[in-house]
Amino acid sequence: MRVAAYTAATLGFVASLSLVYAHGSDEEESSGSLQTVHSDHSSIVAAVPSTVVMAGMPAATAVEAEVPTTGLAHIDMDMDMKMGEEATGEGHDDHARPTTVEAPSEPESYMQLPQHRGWIIGHIVCMVIAWVFLLPVGVMFGVAQSPFHVPVQLAFLGLTALGTAFAVLYNSMTPDMYANNSHHNMGWVLIAMLGAQAVSGIIRGFVRWSKSSQNEENVFVLANTEDLDMDESQFNQGQARWSESEADNTSSGESQGTAVSGPSTPTEVNSPRYLGDHDEEQPFAKEFAEPERGSERIVLQKLFGLKIFEKAGLTSVSGTLSALTRIFHAVLGRPMFLLGYAQFLMGVVTYTGVFKGNGVFNGIAHFIKGSVFFLYGLVTLGRYLGAFANLGWAWNVKPPAPLGREGAATAEMVESSAILFYGATQSFMEHMSSVDGTWSHTDLQHVSIAFMYFWAGLCGVLFESKRIRRLLNANMSSAIEDSHLRGSADEAAQAPVQYGFSYNPMPALITFATGIMMSAHHQASVISTVVHAQWGKLLAMASFFRLCTYFLFWLSPPKSHLPSRPWTEVLTSFCLICGGMIFMVSNKDTMEALESWDVDAMFVANLCVAASAMIMSWVTGVMALKGWAVKRRIAANGGRH
Repeated sequence: MRVAAYTAATLGFVASLSLVYAHGSDEEESSGSLQTVHSDHSSIVAAVPSTVVMAGMPAATAVEAEVPTTGLAHIDMDMDMKMGEEATGEGHDDHARPTTVEAPSEPESYMQLPQHRGWIIGHIVCMVIAWVFLLPVGVMFGVAQSPFHVPVQLAFLGLTALGTAFAVLYNSMTPDMYANNSHHNMGWVLIAMLGAQAVSGIIRGFVRWSKSSQNEENVFVLANTEDLDMDESQFNQGQARWSESEADNTSSGESQGTAVSGPSTPTEVNSPRYLGDHDEEQPFAKEFAEPERGSERIVLQKLFGLKIFEKAGLTSVSGTLSALTRIFHAVLGRPMFLLGYAQFLMGVVTYTGVFKGNGVFNGIAHFIKGSVFFLYGLVTLGRYLGAFANLGWAWNVKPPAPLGREGAATAEMVESSAILFYGATQSFMEHMSSVDGTWSHTDLQHVSIAFMYFWAGLCGVLFESKRIRRLLNANMSSAIEDSHLRGSADEAAQAPVQYGFSYNPMPALITFATGIMMSAHHQASVISTVVHAQWGKLLAMASFFRLCTYFLFWLSPPKSHLPSRPWTEVLTSFCLICGGMIFMVSNKDTMEALESWDVDAMFVANLCVAASAMIMSWVTGVMALKGWAVKRRIAANGGRH
């Protein structure tokens, strides 16, 4: 059987070779038969491997035995070589498609690491639920002084702790795929800040609870009454004064509070603190007030053996601790949203493994600049929804004190100042990515943009300055004062109604110029060029809609303290949010990754548009949830704020 198998293989192989040889001898025939010869050659080449395989099938079933290395054995080796060449695509004409077998590459990021994937997914899910959903809800409940504030904040802290535990376990079981990343270090800083804020909130709530009770003389007694330089009459007089002051505070809502509160935000404009019936003072006015002399104060004469509080006059637990914890709580809480947002972005960078080496400068530039427009869009949406109404930023007339804040800057002044600050700082930072110190074409482009922002921001600040406006009107104002129109009720002698509202176009103009120029900014790849054009056009559209808002309000200035909510600002906020997101995605590393995945620019735009609408929906829902909490609390208080 073995001889028959080898004989069949030999005959098949020789027959194939003979056909090939016959074809080779006919190559010198006329050109009219070239196509036929070529077709025959293709069929012959295609028939060779099948012939060899069919001939070798009986040999594959033969029992291994000693075969002398002569004649047939050499032919068998040649057959094996041919079969190997056929498998690898070698030894044939161009019609055979070569394929290369590459060794699997090592993972370069946590996203490519297959081990222990469940732990990192658990970390991501916990942190997204805690920081994106629970934290904003907790803040709104805190602003509304809702009883749901404490449970939501506790759930936020619990999920954050669980997500941190998942991250610690994952890091202990996997190699460090992104050495010296900022996400890990910043995470521990945030955990420490949250812990300190929670402790301060507990202390603040406990102090307020102690102030509302009638037995404070037996609580927080940290010094011996024998050490106090007062007699019993002074003690009783001081206790009476304390009871009267606390009754006043309780009636005005001063003693209300919760044990753990989240970060406070500028959206406190709709809070009962600003819209209540009681006389509004500065938030810390009562806490910083000089304590009365007498035993109504719980003296801290020997607090931890230190007398510095006594020397400074801060000797009341109920006043001093409440003031200190409130300041500490506010200092830690107000930047929490921005820090959490930055931590989220650094987590994305660490997980995907982008921005390594010199690419970190390009990544940071796109993330910072894109985040500016993204957050600008969120603030614009908040203004439309009614945030900052006490400042006059909600497209309304700024209410007088105590509902409004005297001396508050306009929104256009803040925008112009931010543009000025950006231009002043970026003028010196756009050249940091240069390795050899030479100024590239890209460096010159970016520095020129910084110059543009600096001077446009300065122009906007000058236009918005009330002092500059008074100087510009000095000549005509003096003429009116010296004429018969002085003190007249004639409309011609009064300031125009438009003076009560800001129409500064410089922030919108500089955003429009940025969008137009960046939409024509040539990039290294087609997809990068198209994506840059997308966010550039979105920024230009945002500026156009803002100018439309100014046009509408110039024709009919606002007359109410309530937010007017112009529809053009919805479009403005959407374009800013979506444009900022696409701006961040347009960094070099992400564009190279999308190009390698064969993803086009339309896919990027679709995702960012959907994400922008989702974010706007969530922000609207959170603001409405705060209004619901306020109405619920007012109803529980019998209609009183």
